[in-house]
Formats: sequence, structure tokens, C-alpha cells
Amino acid sequence: MNAIVAIRLQRGRSASGPSDVRELAAQLREAGATWAYVRDEDAAAGGAHQWSVASRLMDAGLSVAWGGGVRSLMQVQQLLDLGVRIVGLGTQALAHPLWFQEACKVFGARVGLDLTGAEDPARHGAALAGAGQGFTLVRGDMPQEAVPAGAPVWALLAQPGDAQRWEGVAQAVLVEPPHALEPGWFQRHLPPAPVQRRRALAAAWRAGGGDSSEE
Repeated sequence: MNAIVAIRLQRGRSASGPSDVRELAAQLREAGATWAYVRDEDAAAGGAHQWSVASRLMDAGLSVAWGGGVRSLMQVQQLLDLGVRIVGLGTQALAHPLWFQEACKVFGARVGLDLTGAEDPARHGAALAGAGQGFTLVRGDMPQEAVPAGAPVWALLAQPGDAQRWEGVAQAVLVEPPHALEPGWFQRHLPPAPVQRRRALAAAWRAGGGDSSEE
């Protein structure tokens, strides 16, 4: 199981942990993080996009997944052209399922479905389970029997100690600072997996645009 740092972005600054993105990125790298999933809260609410933050995170050596306020296929392409590895689609995908299916046809595993803001994530997830997305992001308190099948699961943890309950279900767990800034957090909270399972997860992770050293 892989670990991703979840960053909520407001007015170009992190809403948790150090507000300065460059400082946050440096601390995350020092703590051992390699991936960040950024949710642009301002863009999601209809404000301006803060895509320049992606470049700052990538300059610090982090692979970046991005979500929030992405409402067109052109915007998806622009983010990928910037170097973002995978784009999460939420509100637009839930409101326009056919548009999301078209995004999956065009970009394949480079786009994912973000269900963390859905009122009925099980229903929406089931309806879009076979679209071909690279991941389905769910809240960490979602009952696992309600998690939609058909795509690798990413779980946004409400409590960092919940990581172990997602072993065998999620391809990755997402945790926000300050927990992700603690040295050794990932090693302490992510349970070891059998060698064959680690290799299978690593292969799936790479297929979705990720990097993994768990060979």
C-alpha cells in the first residue's frame, strides 16, 4: 500500500501544516514523502486556479496528483502538460457522468474519480465504476463494503491510525499534515505486505502513472 500526502490549497497556501508551499514540500521530502494529492479549494468553489503550486511541489521532487475545479478536458490536458501525473475529477464528474466517461476514454488512467465530496458516494461510485479511471478516491470513514469496484481505491484518512484497516482494500492512503510531516510516519503506520502483494501493488501503481520502489 502506498502513501500520499493530501494538501488542501486555499489562496495558494496550504490549509494544514506550513502554509508556504515550498517550505511544506521541503519538510514532506525530509519526512520521506514522494507523492502529493493537491485539492485546489478555491478553484473548486469557482475561484482562480492555483496551478503554479504544482510546479513548486514538483521542483521539490514530489510527484503531484491534482484535483479541484477541473471542469473541461482542456484543463485536464493543461495540467498533464504541466507535469501533473494524474488528475482527480469530482464535482464535474458527479454532475455529468457522460463527460467523465469521455475523460476516461481520452486520458485513461491519467484521470481519477474523487468521491470525497459526494452526498452518496456508494451510488455515484457504482454508476461510474467501469469508466476506466486510474483511481477512485473515497473518505477513510466510508464502509469498505460500499467502496465501488472497478478501479484502484485511494482512501483519504480521517484519522492516520486508520491506515491499517485499508490494507488489502486500498492501493494508497492519503494523509494530511501535520501527521505526514512526522519522520518515519509512513513506516510506522503502513503495515508490511507480503512480497507478492507488494509487487502486484507496485505494478498497478506504475500503470496508473505512479512510481514505486516496492519491488
